[in-house]
Amino acid sequence: MLSKIFSKVFMFDLNGRRHEFRSPADLEFALDGRSSPSVAKSKAMVQLSEEDLVREIDSYLEMEQQLSFALKAGQTGDDSVERLLRDLDLSLIEEDNDWRDLLQVLSNVAAGFANYQRVALEGYLKYVAAGQQLAEAILFGRRAERDVADADADLRSGGGDVRARQCLSFSLAELLSQDHRKIEFNRLPEKESVSVGLRPHECLMLMLGKYPFILVSGEPWRLIDPSGSDSRVSPGRCSIGRHPGADINVYAGYRSVSRRHLLIETESDRVVRLTDLSSLGTFAALPDHGSSGNYSVSAPPGGA
Repeated sequence: MLSKIFSKVFMFDLNGRRHEFRSPADLEFALDGRSSPSVAKSKAMVQLSEEDLVREIDSYLEMEQQLSFALKAGQTGDDSVERLLRDLDLSLIEEDNDWRDLLQVLSNVAAGFANYQRVALEGYLKYVAAGQQLAEAILFGRRAERDVADADADLRSGGGDVRARQCLSFSLAELLSQDHRKIEFNRLPEKESVSVGLRPHECLMLMLGKYPFILVSGEPWRLIDPSGSDSRVSPGRCSIGRHPGADINVYAGYRSVSRRHLLIETESDRVVRLTDLSSLGTFAALPDHGSSGNYSVSAPPGGA
């Protein structure tokens, strides 16, 4: 693969085919078709185990951070974009959609074409973001299916509690129908455990960032997200957040929920300890009974 630069026309050969562009905008338009994982890549991701999906997501996040930093620095006028391409470990670049070959070609162009290089990196950044979202969607969907199957198994075996589910559905609808700014929420202290006691099958209203959740007591405890999805809180320590390694993996689209947002520790079927690990805070509409701890009353973020 060789790249050639001509006056006014940016030209390079990629896998035996000549490509010509008269402006960075032309290159950006051409790369739009490569900004999402191919069908073959998507099928391969569906076949990955949960552990491999987590590793895939982490690798996408690492690349996203690296590229975002370089592109931001490149806007200040230094040569970080050209330097990044020269020093880029191509083994970390996806072969899908010929991205590895393309970036290898562009890493060898003469100086003065940083605008084209920047467009290519921005295009690959879009691909990385799309790949991350796809992997998270597959992982989230797989875990949601398992949670539903577990809940159905509980009901069939008699271990499920219809009353608890009715409580969840009613409380979620009630919460979503209210103006969050009019509910008296308490902001949990950052990185300090707070013990909360509830009555059997009682629901605790939570705001993770700006999104409403419901925590219901029982055996097991359950957490309901804004979409109504029901997740079992594992006994002992249970982490909540957007990170795929969290025990309850929150939908990636809930952007104000931190990757590691909340730690729930069940002490019994009625007592739970909550520890806020987030940057934007966890807010709880605490019951008037059975709770202890020091709370700083604060309004939650704007409604979802």
